[in-house]
Amino acid sequence: MSVTYTEVTNDNFERLIGPILQVLGEGDYVAFDCEFSGFAPKVTKHMDQRYAELSQIVRTHTLFSFGLTVVSSSKKKNKDDGRTRYNMTNFEFVAANTATFQANPSNLRFLAENGLDFGRIFRIGIPFQAGDDTIDYAARAEPMRRFWRAILKTLHDKRIPVIVHNGLLDIMYLYQSFIANLPTRLATLVADLVQLFPGGFYDTKFLATDGANEHISYLSYVFTKCKRLGAQHLKVKIKPPIAPASDNAAIQALPPLLTTPSPNSADTAATALTPSQKRRQRAADNVQNQSKKAKKDDDDDICAQYARHGHCGNGRTCVKSHDIERIMDRDLGITIDAKSVKAKDTARMPELPLLAAHASSAYLHSAHYDAYMTAYAFCYFKSALPAETFNECFNKINLMRLDVPLRIAPSHFASTSTACKQISASLWP
Repeated sequence: MSVTYTEVTNDNFERLIGPILQVLGEGDYVAFDCEFSGFAPKVTKHMDQRYAELSQIVRTHTLFSFGLTVVSSSKKKNKDDGRTRYNMTNFEFVAANTATFQANPSNLRFLAENGLDFGRIFRIGIPFQAGDDTIDYAARAEPMRRFWRAILKTLHDKRIPVIVHNGLLDIMYLYQSFIANLPTRLATLVADLVQLFPGGFYDTKFLATDGANEHISYLSYVFTKCKRLGAQHLKVKIKPPIAPASDNAAIQALPPLLTTPSPNSADTAATALTPSQKRRQRAADNVQNQSKKAKKDDDDDICAQYARHGHCGNGRTCVKSHDIERIMDRDLGITIDAKSVKAKDTARMPELPLLAAHASSAYLHSAHYDAYMTAYAFCYFKSALPAETFNECFNKINLMRLDVPLRIAPSHFASTSTACKQISASLWP
């Protein structure tokens, strides 16, 4: 599966700022997802201690890219089928931290196996300086920081809700990278989020577990199940990539924005792959080769670890199937004979090049596709869950290994940070 998106790099960033903000301003919701260099290997249950540990990781590591999906209700009248209609516009921002940072080797391996081109990040990534909350927030700030001030103003003024999936780390990385240094206390961060994002938050992992009582809630599983069940509830249209403001007619001015070519595409053989696309191609080939090694005669060849948690310690070397569609077939009780399983698995693993710098696959990990999956799952839950149940999940961020969420709500015992006050004074004088 693939979705079209606009890739934003240092080469086209300033020309795309206006069109991106226009799309954002017309949206009803916005979903974010981040790729970063480090995470907590162990999760502490005490929340203040957990926040201190996560903050240390976020401050010393870096964000590589973030996906942004703008969701808007379709202006077309709903037909008699009763489905809710949404439009989605997808972006991926390639970001290059200009400061020294640390990286977790397992994170880098995971991202590299899924086609992330680190050379490309430092070659054409949009430069940013993380956590600098002492700068003048006016015109002399770096372009990425000015852009995020505009995002904050748009989300604040239009009260647009933010959607994440298991999103505490994503929120912390975005805050540290583009807003200010993370506060030392979790309560202060929550107060800042209440002030800066009055539209609030939805976490699709919390919607899945608490709202829909799902026992398995990693993103690709939730998305695949919502996609299977969502046809009767909603219809989603993916909007085409946007052109630079300087030439709205010339999509060619952007990096090529292609979906996965069909097997009969006459253009495939003539398409020259960039080094980034070749890396993604090798990642896709590794998935395909490992899939062919797996036995297809029964459910025993599905990787239990991956099916349950969405990851496997063996990674690409696992000889069992990580095919999320097969996992979903099994969990939904869909019976398929061995021959059709083999044919279906082969069909799902593309034989032709995946131009993955500009196309998405359920088998390749990328920020824009994860943001899209998050947005789709949110739209499904909004359409399918009872209104009372859905509303109960507002402003609650999932916390791993805890039975209670992080509530994004005002408190008499915490005030906003100095940085948040400075930003507010600059954006809303």
